Amino acid sequence: MGKWNKGKRKQQTPSQSQISSRSPSPSRYSASAVPQHYANANIERILQLAQINANEVVIDARKERTKKLKTAHAEADKDVLKHRNEKDKEFLKIEEELEDKMEMITKKIDGETNAQIDVLAGSANQKKIDLVKQLVRMVCNIKPSVHPNFLLMKSANALDN
Repeated sequence: MGKWNKGKRKQQTPSQSQISSRSPSPSRYSASAVPQHYANANIERILQLAQINANEVVIDARKERTKKLKTAHAEADKDVLKHRNEKDKEFLKIEEELEDKMEMITKKIDGETNAQIDVLAGSANQKKIDLVKQLVRMVCNIKPSVHPNFLLMKSANALDN
């Protein structure tokens, strides 16, 4: 044995008696009776099939999730639209009520203003006659007198001389 073969055992081939003692009965076949490379190949094939199956399950789950998300999004859009329409109706109703109130208030204020204008116009007509009489009396009743500023100027000129 070379230095690379240290610790390795030589493979022994089964003897004829060992081979003949193995009978091909079905109860004797087990996983240990199947050659190792076939078992590994079967396990690998089973794992590949399981992985493919798992990938399909994941893909189906993603598709289902996407479908549910789209459905939920569509329902949410419908709910938002319904809510918006309700709020628009409420807004229009409130706006109409406010317009009616504003119209009533405007009519009330216009009525009060017109009443006050009528009172002032009547009072002005009554006072106008008295005012005209007073102006005529003042214009016609003349009292000649010297203006006070003129007297002050005259006295100031007398002092300067």
